[in-house]
Amino acid sequence: DEMSSSDYVSLPALPGFRRSNPRRPSSAKDQSLSFVNGYMMVRPSTSARSYSRQTDHSVVGSRPLTAPVGFSKEVLDPTDVSGRYSFRRKKMEREKGNIALPFCPSSPLPAFLEHDRRVLLFNAYYEEDVLQSAIEKKRVHPCEVYFFVEDGTIEIIQTKQESSGVPHGVYLRRSKVIKPRKTRYEPGCYYEIDDLKIGNDVIIYSRKFRIASCNESTKRYVVEHCGWNDEEVRSHPLPRDQFAEVNKAKMRRESGVPGVERNRKMHELKQVMESMLGKETSITDRGMFLENGTDALCFQVVWDDRQRLYGDIQYFRLFYYLADDTIEILRTHNKNDGRHSFTKLLK
Repeated sequence: DEMSSSDYVSLPALPGFRRSNPRRPSSAKDQSLSFVNGYMMVRPSTSARSYSRQTDHSVVGSRPLTAPVGFSKEVLDPTDVSGRYSFRRKKMEREKGNIALPFCPSSPLPAFLEHDRRVLLFNAYYEEDVLQSAIEKKRVHPCEVYFFVEDGTIEIIQTKQESSGVPHGVYLRRSKVIKPRKTRYEPGCYYEIDDLKIGNDVIIYSRKFRIASCNESTKRYVVEHCGWNDEEVRSHPLPRDQFAEVNKAKMRRESGVPGVERNRKMHELKQVMESMLGKETSITDRGMFLENGTDALCFQVVWDDRQRLYGDIQYFRLFYYLADDTIEILRTHNKNDGRHSFTKLLK
């Protein structure tokens, strides 16, 4: 016996109890995107309509679908956006050297094309308090601020200082930075190019940066396109950093820069350690060492210090080493002279 429609509906939806359901609604969607001049563009929005079949087995509550959109006409000019610009024609235009853009010649260029790879460089610094130090009270950290014109993003890189004891590098990765708000209800806004004028203070993540200068290309751009005057692009000097000056003078003495009075010789152990690490050593003095070895000239010298109060005459021995032209002064001790028996006066 054939089953009635009511018996068929009353059966459970389990495998083997029902045949294939022909009333299942279709969930297909019409295409709403198209290629215009080789770029993916959204088709004009159309009114959605409910999907229903004009049959005896209509389904109530089916999902509304987008109305089908027919194929647009194929255009011959790449600047015509009223139709479809096929890949075949795009390939032909590329072979001829023509450039197809998804806008008309009269329309303005988008920001990512007009300011492509245009980066403005500003030199800035921030000060950091140094506690419990007799050498310095504040330390100046120079930085480079990069402003990307195409999207208004900012990147900050700290300038590396030799032997500063502070890890330098990228302080802020390329991103948009929100200005600090005075009140919690004030809407936030991003930093723009006019906020980076020379002499302005920029607060980024609770750290105040002072814009000190910019390079020549940045100066020309802001004067021509942003309307800055000469006072707004005039460079400001960096504040004095006492620690950097002392450290620079020390490294000049240690690195052996010619023309710097060091008044001391590099320690022998330091020279041996640098040679073990791969530093090349000079061989100009090795011939003198092989020729003279440990030979030295000995002189008896006298220091007459009787002009001063409680001064006395003291006797020393001066050794002049022929291998490296160095001098060593040793004191001659006498019994019961009432002086400390130090070994060397000068090495």
